[in-house]
Amino acid sequence: MFNIRPIAKEDNLIIGKIIREVLAENHLDQPGTAYFDPQLDYLYDYYKDIDGGQYWVVTGNNGLSGGVGIAPIDFPGNTLGKVAELQKLYLDASVRGFGLSKDLMEVVISFAQDFGYDYLYLETFHTLVAAIHVYEKFGFERIEGPLFEGEHTTMDVFMVKDVRKHG
Repeated sequence: MFNIRPIAKEDNLIIGKIIREVLAENHLDQPGTAYFDPQLDYLYDYYKDIDGGQYWVVTGNNGLSGGVGIAPIDFPGNTLGKVAELQKLYLDASVRGFGLSKDLMEVVISFAQDFGYDYLYLETFHTLVAAIHVYEKFGFERIEGPLFEGEHTTMDVFMVKDVRKHG
């Protein structure tokens, strides 16, 4: 049995370790990735004061095993409206295959809709095929390049999803 809940301060070091382990497992423990984000060991502190931002963690019998975040972004030339970035969706290898990516995606999309975002944006890497497959199943579409010049310069797949409630 798994539970998804907002991150707590005591989760900081554990989720930071999980994210680094998953990135290293995928040979993405290099500059230009989240591996070196200064806030990685302080995600609770980073997200707690962001209006329209949140980070959720997955817990189960073996403790904390992954998470996902969302934060608003603004960038020059924005014609999309209110945009948020889906951030740091990572799961420990021991819990993959249980549908947790789907559950986390549903939480993020619901939050985005409730908060009034128009679009969700994400950046990933072409070798993360399973993650890209999940994003595509949830209606994310590839775009040619990044919406803005950010810190994650190694990322080479950029996607957006219209999350406006229709009908």
